[in-house]
Amino acid sequence: MKNGRRVLGYGAITLGTVSTIVFLSPIFPIGFEAFFIGAIFFGIAYWALAKPSINGILRRFVPRAIEPSIEIDPLLPVQILRMAREREGSLTVSEVAIELNVPIATAEAGLRACVRSGSASEEYDLALGYAQFNFPEFSRIKDESEQ
Repeated sequence: MKNGRRVLGYGAITLGTVSTIVFLSPIFPIGFEAFFIGAIFFGIAYWALAKPSINGILRRFVPRAIEPSIEIDPLLPVQILRMAREREGSLTVSEVAIELNVPIATAEAGLRACVRSGSASEEYDLALGYAQFNFPEFSRIKDESEQ
């Protein structure tokens, strides 16, 4: 990934330089278009080569779409794991909210805590229109009981 960014960055610098030379050269009838394209290539090069250092700068100025931090009970992920074991490794947000009698936002935060810890994975079913949280550790129990 790092080498790919370098190749992209240096390639963009090369193309930006060529575009700038075309802009300055009286031989080619292309004027401001070449300058504009060169500026785009230099911008791509800057993004590719300086991306790690500009991320910190951009975070201060660009608002991020962060989920609001919801305080959850530390035992909520454990309760969700117990539910996943009972339901053979597959849960939805609404199932957790109903079963544990918590708000939907809290249920979703608890499921995402399980995803962050590596206990679950989230899959979004476009046909049905909701997120499904799968717990592979408990779906394995289902597979073993079928055999």
